[in-house]
Parts: sequence; C-alpha cells; structure tokens
Amino acid sequence: MYFDTDDIEGSIAKVREAGGQADDKQPIPGVGWFSHCTDTEGNAFGLFLSDESVAPG
Repeated sequence: MYFDTDDIEGSIAKVREAGGQADDKQPIPGVGWFSHCTDTEGNAFGLFLSDESVAPG
C-alpha cells in the first residue's frame, strides 16, 4: 500500500520521528519518487510523490 504525499522528504522524516523505518527516497523516472517504510509494529507501506520531471539515471 502506498500513501500519496506532497512532501516526500517531510513524510519520511515523520515516519522516522514516530519510531518507524523509512528508506531514503528513490526515483521512478518520468513518474515520481517513492520510499519503502515500516511502522513500529512491522507493517510495511510506501510513500509516493508524483513528479513527472524525475530524470532517468
């Protein structure tokens, strides 16, 4: 399950501050950014930011 966000770096910080784990953001060229996360109970989820300007590479 992925949650949309308007601020992926801020959302990653919130997950970490709340005791969860979040990977650094990763690009999806031409689509946006994502981060895989785990909450404090071990449940996996993701964060997603739409951004078509993300370049390949």
